[in-house]
Amino acid sequence: MGRIFNTYKTNLNKIIGFLFLFCCLSVFFVSVTLHLPYSSDHASILLEAKSILDGNIFLKGWTLSTVSYYTTEIPFFIIGILIFGYSEKVIYIITGISYAFLAILIIILCSLDQKGNVSISRLVISLCFSFYIISLFSNWGLFSPVHIVSFAYCLCSIFLLRKLDNTFSYGGLLILSLILLITFVGDTFTIYIWGIPILIIMTGKFLFGKEKSKYAITLFSIIISIIISRIILNLIRQNGGFIVPGVEAKFVDYNNINNNLYLFFIGLFDLFSVNIFGQQVYSLNTLINAIHCIGLVIFIQAIIWSINNFRKLETVIQILLVEIFINLLEYLLADVAIWRGTVRYLLPTLIFSIFLIVFFIENNNWYQNRPMIMILTSIVIAMSLIPRMSLTRPDLPVSKLSSFLSEKNLIYG
Repeated sequence: MGRIFNTYKTNLNKIIGFLFLFCCLSVFFVSVTLHLPYSSDHASILLEAKSILDGNIFLKGWTLSTVSYYTTEIPFFIIGILIFGYSEKVIYIITGISYAFLAILIIILCSLDQKGNVSISRLVISLCFSFYIISLFSNWGLFSPVHIVSFAYCLCSIFLLRKLDNTFSYGGLLILSLILLITFVGDTFTIYIWGIPILIIMTGKFLFGKEKSKYAITLFSIIISIIISRIILNLIRQNGGFIVPGVEAKFVDYNNINNNLYLFFIGLFDLFSVNIFGQQVYSLNTLINAIHCIGLVIFIQAIIWSINNFRKLETVIQILLVEIFINLLEYLLADVAIWRGTVRYLLPTLIFSIFLIVFFIENNNWYQNRPMIMILTSIVIAMSLIPRMSLTRPDLPVSKLSSFLSEKNLIYG
């Protein structure tokens, strides 16, 4: 009885600790969002959420973006409107909380071992490296919707994938399938950057692994989730609901190969907030960028080490590695890279690489051999990545025009 009580108390302490950290991250991330102006792309999802609350459940008459966000970002904005009212502040609050939600999932995944014990070293390292995400947001104004909730759902599926890999159960598989179904309906981009990597690894495990039946069932359930997600979207459209025009996937044009190569390599630097080119050699900015570059160097080391040890890696790490390669290859060879701001398409690589980096650091005994150096380096990296913050939103370029239109009741344009 005492053992059960102690276990309950330990779990409760972990939950309270992570909730407290999530609240702190939410306040921090919201204050970062308030420093930046949003655009019409970010305002449109607020209008979609309001339309659903007004009774237009399937967004009849709406032609949405490249993905619907119907079951991913939009529900968060609906909750935001219900709590904070229908105003632009919802854009800032929900964006900040979404990033905090993503960060806390990364931290939990990295800091918990297979037995559910918290590693303080992994917690600190993952927390510090998650600052690369908010730095990327600050540099490029990546307000929601930008697949953040979708990626958070993908991270949630990692919990279940790890559990199923160790102890298979049909209940766990059903929950995994439902999470992926919700993710795929709201964001078809995740089919390519998360669904396909899972399918590739599960196919390999089925063909060459020992527990063929387990992987065959998992493989089948993922395929069913993808198929059902497409059916649901088609049913919504055929019954007068929203239309998702999507984007036709194309390889980069021959004449733009050089531009894609440039954007690919500069995108890797931008991903880790390294902007050293054109800077004076002896300057504070150069020092800060050199600190940021540590993350990029460790990322490259982690990739090389993971490739060399691929067969020994746990299933989830193998999936993450395949995801990173697909994401990088897509950005290099497809026509999505238009300018430096399209680095947002590499966001999955940054998110999942944090998990890979922490795994690499632990398995190479970096922390065990030099704990103080690792912790101090991580903290210095995080401090160098802290962006500008604000307690009030900035004036938008169209604020005066918006006020004029509202005063004249010209609100339907």
